[in-house]
Amino acid sequence: MSVNNPINVAKLKTDIISQINVKAAETQAAVVADGDVTQAQIDAMTTVNGSLDTNVSVINSHTDAALSSIAPLVKLAPDLNYPTTLQSEAGYGYVLGLDTTAAMTTVYSLTGKFAVSLLNLRNLTANDGTNIKLTIDSVVIMDAPTNSTACLLIGNIVTTGKTIMPMLVESSLTLEVQATTDNSITLDYSARAIL
Repeated sequence: MSVNNPINVAKLKTDIISQINVKAAETQAAVVADGDVTQAQIDAMTTVNGSLDTNVSVINSHTDAALSSIAPLVKLAPDLNYPTTLQSEAGYGYVLGLDTTAAMTTVYSLTGKFAVSLLNLRNLTANDGTNIKLTIDSVVIMDAPTNSTACLLIGNIVTTGKTIMPMLVESSLTLEVQATTDNSITLDYSARAIL
């Protein structure tokens, strides 16, 4: 038995258009809502104290408040003798002839806030087992022997291409060395007081 149902093309067309219109309206509402959320986020990022203000100091204050949880950039303290306090044109100071054979000896120390850009020991005897201890802000950073002829702790040495990032010292730095036989170690250093 066969049933022959004629298709009402006009009704089918009307139903399809109606369903498309419903879906189009739902999609449009979703896009508008997303756009409103996006616009609200943009407004929140650009609004300063409830208004769009182009006043630089207000914007800077707003930015400072937003970034207050992030560590501030280092600000150098006044040093009217810098760089004439350095002992060479290379941009660092140095101490020659350190004899640390008797015991663990403090060869460099700082108290206060500093940006330390270079700490390098050289003229060490290879395989001598020179012990080096570096303490920053009461935390022992390094306490180990070296068998090298030089030990770059902080900074960079152009001739070797080695770089170790500068260090921020909040309260204190102490570098101690004890050598087995070295009695003429050289220390290269560079540090600037910061606020």
